[in-house]
Amino acid sequence: MQPLTCPIPSNINPLQSSGFMFDILKLPEVKFFCQEIALPSLNAPPADFSTPLSTVYVPGDKLQFGDLSIVFLIDENMANYIALHNWMVGLGFPVSHQQYANFLSSRTNSLNKNPAIAGYSDGVLSILNSTNSPSKTIRFIDVFPTSIQQVNFRSDLSTTEFLTATASFRYTYYVFE
Repeated sequence: MQPLTCPIPSNINPLQSSGFMFDILKLPEVKFFCQEIALPSLNAPPADFSTPLSTVYVPGDKLQFGDLSIVFLIDENMANYIALHNWMVGLGFPVSHQQYANFLSSRTNSLNKNPAIAGYSDGVLSILNSTNSPSKTIRFIDVFPTSIQQVNFRSDLSTTEFLTATASFRYTYYVFE
């Protein structure tokens, strides 16, 4: 009897965790400063089908996409943090409805002619190979921010630490292009 052999993959280079670029149309200020991104979870909860003897599980037909989370360096003018903040304020208009109207007419929404989807933007995660060339592109469709975590300023440090912010986003789905 011949031993079973598995074919050797055509590419045996492991994926590097530092090889990525992330871009959101509405947040060009974040691209250069993005330090970390988590490829979100994807779940397909099974549906159950009850029988008199037992419960039978069948593959689910509704995918659940996890939150998109990024960590970015805050630039010294806070332009990237403020851009994200303004996007959230525009969507949530905490003071007046005029904030939402201003958001819809802002520069970042001028590319989007449909006011019904003006609060969204697509995001693109480019995965880089061992030569720092894009090998895969993942497009997140209809991205919008849901949170910015707190940023802690400290005066008791003896070395310089650069501030980062963590932001979370929701989206409709993502695709490999």
